[in-house]
Amino acid sequence: MTSSNNSLAAFEAVWANVLKSQLERDYLSDLPRIDQRAPVKWEELAVLVPEHDWGFVRLADLPLSADTSVDTDLFDFQSVLAALATLSGLHEDHASSGFRLALILLGDRGRYALHLGVARRRPHSTNADASNVDTVLRQVETVARSHLPGVAATPLKEHERRELLQHLASLHRASAITGIPTLREGADRYLVQSLDRFAGQLREERFALVVLAQPLADGTIVNLQQGLMQLIAEVHPLVKRSVNRSWNESSSASQFKSWDEVKRGLASATIPSMLGTLVQAGVGLAAAAAVPLVAAAPIAGPLAALTLGGAAVAGAVNSLRKNVTTGTSEGETIEVLDRRAQYAETTLEAHFERLQSGRNLGLWETGVYLLSDSEATDQLGASLLRSLGSGAETHLEPLRVHHLAHLRRPEVPSGAIQLLQFPNLQPSFFGLQRPHPLGEHYQRLTTVLNTEELSIWMSLPRRDLPGVSARPRPPHFTTDAPRADGDFIALGHLMDRGAILAHSYPVELQHFTRHAFITGTTGSGKSVTSRHLLRELARRGVPYLVLEPAKTEYLEWALAERKPGANVRVFMPGATSWKGTPLDALHLNPFEVPDGYATQSHLDRLKATLTASFPMQEVLPILLEAALVRTYEQNGWLDDEEPVVRTFPMLSHLMEAVDAVLAEEAYAADVQRNLRTALRHRIKSLMKGAKGQLFNVATSTPLHDLLDAPAVVNLSMLSDDADKSLVMGLLLGLLYERRFTQGPSDLRHVTFVEEAHRVLRKPAPDTPSGKAFVAEMFADLLAEVRAYGEGLVIVDQVPAKLIPDALKNTNLKIVHRLQASDDQDSLAAVMGLEDEQKRAISLLRRGQAIVQTDDRAALVQIPGEASVQVPTAEKELT
Repeated sequence: MTSSNNSLAAFEAVWANVLKSQLERDYLSDLPRIDQRAPVKWEELAVLVPEHDWGFVRLADLPLSADTSVDTDLFDFQSVLAALATLSGLHEDHASSGFRLALILLGDRGRYALHLGVARRRPHSTNADASNVDTVLRQVETVARSHLPGVAATPLKEHERRELLQHLASLHRASAITGIPTLREGADRYLVQSLDRFAGQLREERFALVVLAQPLADGTIVNLQQGLMQLIAEVHPLVKRSVNRSWNESSSASQFKSWDEVKRGLASATIPSMLGTLVQAGVGLAAAAAVPLVAAAPIAGPLAALTLGGAAVAGAVNSLRKNVTTGTSEGETIEVLDRRAQYAETTLEAHFERLQSGRNLGLWETGVYLLSDSEATDQLGASLLRSLGSGAETHLEPLRVHHLAHLRRPEVPSGAIQLLQFPNLQPSFFGLQRPHPLGEHYQRLTTVLNTEELSIWMSLPRRDLPGVSARPRPPHFTTDAPRADGDFIALGHLMDRGAILAHSYPVELQHFTRHAFITGTTGSGKSVTSRHLLRELARRGVPYLVLEPAKTEYLEWALAERKPGANVRVFMPGATSWKGTPLDALHLNPFEVPDGYATQSHLDRLKATLTASFPMQEVLPILLEAALVRTYEQNGWLDDEEPVVRTFPMLSHLMEAVDAVLAEEAYAADVQRNLRTALRHRIKSLMKGAKGQLFNVATSTPLHDLLDAPAVVNLSMLSDDADKSLVMGLLLGLLYERRFTQGPSDLRHVTFVEEAHRVLRKPAPDTPSGKAFVAEMFADLLAEVRAYGEGLVIVDQVPAKLIPDALKNTNLKIVHRLQASDDQDSLAAVMGLEDEQKRAISLLRRGQAIVQTDDRAALVQIPGEASVQVPTAEKELT
């Protein structure tokens, strides 16, 4: 063989190892050994980082998809990264003042914090300023909220920024993980390859996972692709070639013999190009690391002149003559497939496809680092990270763990990580004066990753961690507010998957005559919503009445709302003052009938209300009705014409009527005595103490003060629930009669009924008929009173207790958080909610409500007691 053949054979023996060493960056595996032989040179950085060089938001309420069969959550974060890859502030073209993306997961012995933010690529930049940080950080927040529905992103306060920097500075050990992460196979892979699995194993340790990512410009990606294409073009001819061999013999009087061997099929190429560069780099690295690369050194010189072409690359011809005349001929062609070259070509093409994906969705130079305070945590954490990123295709560039504590100067690369910078290896690390053949992005403790690969390292937790919550993603509600043709109240701001929008949800004033229903558990914002509506009604001159059976929230609110010339009347039976403030006295004569209303109709409603309030069985309701009739008859109220003097009966007259009615009945003496005792006891209970001052009066509080002006009736001083129900029933009945006599009208008054189940309770199978009747009676009142300009707002925290018509006959429904499934089911059925919308009822935050009128349901953030300004841009609810 000639020297050219020897060189070719040596090249074929070493080039695959060189490719593997350079493209898979095998040299990083020997980083500690190289450092011991010739210390690695690192780029020195400043010790302190100004505050305007970085900024972060704290992430919580991470959205979780209910469907675990698809990687929806992972795809969402890929969308975040794809959008950020083109963000101008993060772009590498801004070399002097640009930023890189940073994700930091802090662990402090069982407590965690997750931060997303930006860090300046060159600290202490002369043209840096804090406004640039704030601008880029707001852009990152906006993108995150747009693609992570419901996420809570809270900018760090000044002391939190200091604590974050101090936490990083306190962790003196560092490791780096390089290589290309990939997803595993299996439906639950997104649960396995997430940061909560990693953090959960280090719950008793102190650590910080720092992921830094710098998006590469499109021009940079094109240059990388061109380098790979050149390598592919030079490797391809080596994958498959043909070898032709022939033998010829001829003889006559003299004999001639010759033979030759030719290798053909190689495309024209000059070795000292891309492959030559790689081989030379590999030789330099081998010398630095004292690692032989299959006789790499002897071939460096011959490769400089070796040219491969379409003609014979190597061959020989020999001959011999004899005087014998004979002749034979023989030949063969062999196809040779080089598996090493084929694997190299496939690997290069896979890298090319990765870069092509990076052009579409973003390509990032990425650093993955673990900071800790002990060797044990460093070892365990790095191993867990390697496991997190290991998948089906990780062989393209295997994941490697680099424990920087094993270097001679570990504080330099560790310090760079603490300052949120890439530890930058100088080109001399390669044993050459020029950088890596594919560029500077391959000469740091970083890896070039596309967005899909980077999202694995930044895979947000799928389960709760102490300090980092994960919640089911909010469902979609309409963001198209209903149209308001007339005057309206802004209920609150519409929300879109957790983000508060700038436009409000209007409630037309006239729609209150179609009634409203407000519900929610204690502390969900139900009462705050009611008071917001009351305040807005008062501003528009619409009077209201609030029936408050328990607590004193509305009472105290009304006293605080009192203004000169526009006082709210506050009534509290059983009390004359509240915390030193005088209260109005409430008087309700149950027998009083508004002018123009039929006495018989009032009598029927009174009988039903009393029967529902008192436990009565068998004949007692019949006797009570007879006594009521006699009471009115004795005063002439059931005659064809009303009495000239409008003096209504009182409860004391009813007591006398009971005795008269029983005297006319043919009951046995003991039965008559028992019936008289039962009826008189029930009536007498209303004539004693505070109830006597309330009911046993000749004249009621003027209806104008009670039903035509702002008023609050608080019943918390009445200890018996039956008494509270009686007062509420009498007031609602009186309200209907008052409006009936006033005639049809537009909205003239709104009544708020707290704890509406006291008068609108859904009958149980064993409910007495009287209670069931009165519930139906007041449900009918809902349908009838709207024509007279009266709006009713039913407020209750247990919808399942209410009669169905109470929900069906209300147009505006405001649903705050409810936990009970039966409550959710009843509302979902009436409002036509989808399953995921129904599930969202139990996840609503304080002040959030699902609101529906005639249109589809919307999610609304209702302002609290302090006024909420309309945001100038979308803002996340936290």
